[in-house]
Amino acid sequence: GGVKFDGAVYTTVHGPQPTTEGEALYTAGDAGWEVRKGDKPVDMKTVWKGYKFEDGHVVFMYDLKAGDAVINVEEQPEVTAIEGDKVTLERAFHAHGIPNGMTVRLNFGEPKKDYVEKVQVAGSPDAAISDGHGESMNAIQLLNDKTVGLIMHIRIPDAGHAKKEGA
Repeated sequence: GGVKFDGAVYTTVHGPQPTTEGEALYTAGDAGWEVRKGDKPVDMKTVWKGYKFEDGHVVFMYDLKAGDAVINVEEQPEVTAIEGDKVTLERAFHAHGIPNGMTVRLNFGEPKKDYVEKVQVAGSPDAAISDGHGESMNAIQLLNDKTVGLIMHIRIPDAGHAKKEGA
């Protein structure tokens, strides 16, 4: 796995873009942002606002535009542990501007059982949304002005190999 850094910024060649390599950890399914009014999905658009650094950490910024509402979302992803072939990925989300009566959720598809060992929510247990069968969590609901953490324990079969190449 990893990222193939290609394109003008990396190789001065115009046209190609960076691409990911390796197995997907989740099946795409209904993955992505979703805004609901009551129990009905609302037409929306996700707008990438860039990134910033805070205290040495990267923070991704998005706007979710749903009708007249503009919901600001910030995400701080971080690999917090690497032990053998196990990696812990934490993603902290903070949303601002969710109107009353609307909810925001991030659907992340169905985890591939061979790779994703456990998924947890930190900071707000009521933010976890299961697939309805109680088998796995496949979405989180963001709360206005509160940080919701998503912790993924992942097994990467070739993690030791990738680490050696990058050393």
